Amino acid sequence: MLTDAQTVLSQIPANAVANIELITAPSAKYDPDGRGGIINIITKKGVNDGFTVAANAQGGLPSTIDYGNARKPQRYGADLTLNYRKGKWDMSVGGNYNRNDNAGYREGDVYTKNFANNTITRFPSLGERSFKKYNYAGRATINYTTDPSNVFSAGLFVGKRSQDRVADLLYHNTTANLATDAPIKKHHLF
Repeated sequence: MLTDAQTVLSQIPANAVANIELITAPSAKYDPDGRGGIINIITKKGVNDGFTVAANAQGGLPSTIDYGNARKPQRYGADLTLNYRKGKWDMSVGGNYNRNDNAGYREGDVYTKNFANNTITRFPSLGERSFKKYNYAGRATINYTTDPSNVFSAGLFVGKRSQDRVADLLYHNTTANLATDAPIKKHHLF
């Protein structure tokens, strides 16, 4: 599982940093990805021993415009990570829940061109575009460092991601001649 750099860096206290190396041309030792180089943060030994708790919460404000949505959007989330480090052992458990409901209004204008039949079909739409996306997960890791070059790790990640959509969109489909844009037929889909 990849984590963004900002999240990782926010969990390192400043007094735990011994040195920071900027490696602009990394060797094969570092298995470089990309062309930007590597920032190698070297931490002090033993400084991080003990318990660490990291908690985050987020919330979204209500919509500034009411588009007549069938339900009000709910935007919130939280995560919690507990970590215990002592000597060569490093154990961590955590969990998160996130809901990002994207209710709002949609004005769409999609079309397809059929060159074989010399037609263009347009699918303009407008109306409510509800959504309900949520995910939750739990994770646990344990690391044992035998020496500076060898670390044994085990981890477990379980989670669920779900999406939903209750939308009220009105489509005014039309088919026209591709060259002249003269209407051929009109459809109404709900």
